[in-house]
Amino acid sequence: SDRRTQIAGYLYGVSPPESPQVKEIRCVVLPPQWGTHETVHLPNILPEHESFKVR
Repeated sequence: SDRRTQIAGYLYGVSPPESPQVKEIRCVVLPPQWGTHETVHLPNILPEHESFKVR
């Protein structure tokens, strides 16, 4: 394995009503991906799950 290999993740979160410029991260999703130390390839479709939705 190459320790320089890049990975990507999607951050899901919300802004508290009193601080719209702040994001509270609720979930980090690491989708299936492939890549090298120069680039990362991600699926064209975003992952979906009930826990990603704002309640």
